[in-house]
Amino acid sequence: MLGEYFYAFNLRDGSPVADPRIRRALNLATRRDVITERILGMGQIPSLHFVPNALTDHTGGRFDFADWPMEKRMARARELMAEAGFGPEHPLALELRYNTLEDHKKIAVALGAMWKPLGVAATLTNTEAAVHYRDLAQGNYQVGRYGMIATIADAYDFLNAFTSDNTSNAPGLHSPTYDALISAAASEGDAQARRQHLHEAEQYLLDNDVVLPLYDYVTSSLITPRLEGWAPNALDVHPSRFMHFEASP
Repeated sequence: MLGEYFYAFNLRDGSPVADPRIRRALNLATRRDVITERILGMGQIPSLHFVPNALTDHTGGRFDFADWPMEKRMARARELMAEAGFGPEHPLALELRYNTLEDHKKIAVALGAMWKPLGVAATLTNTEAAVHYRDLAQGNYQVGRYGMIATIADAYDFLNAFTSDNTSNAPGLHSPTYDALISAAASEGDAQARRQHLHEAEQYLLDNDVVLPLYDYVTSSLITPRLEGWAPNALDVHPSRFMHFEASP
């Protein structure tokens, strides 16, 4: 499915995760496969990228640690936290915000447990969706649960959200470099050059740990064998004009 489940980092001054070393440590220590396989178990795809893999017409980015074994990732995460002045003897108090849903709670609890060995003391804050997204938009959070579902099959639909003037820019990213890449993609007429701009934009988000991606969404559908013309697709769009029921035997 063209959807991404992730946490946004508040990059604004005064936020503990404005420190890029802490953001990288948290990304390193997150075991995405544990969340998708043991907590959710519905076929979600662990994300060491941001733009969902179902978008085939996109040269995707990846974290540079994507192929590291977990032991190496945790060792580097501890080093970064120590450089930032935190560890088990001097823990970092960090608030994780999520909107009301049992799976969101399970994931937030799991993240807190994964980050505890780094010296992170996580506090979980749950609010209903309208309050949650208002707080994220206003920068009233530290690490906040987010999700994006594409309306069109285009990486631009995901990446444009983080430009400086976009109201969906929950992290508060203000980067002339990033803005220029998105602007270039918007005005580029050559398809290959446009893909390159969008690839570089996604890689920028990952290299700078603007977000903590967790998994690509999937859909689960129960379809009667009598229904003809229903076809799975990444946008999960199924016009009724293409479907019909076979006559009962």
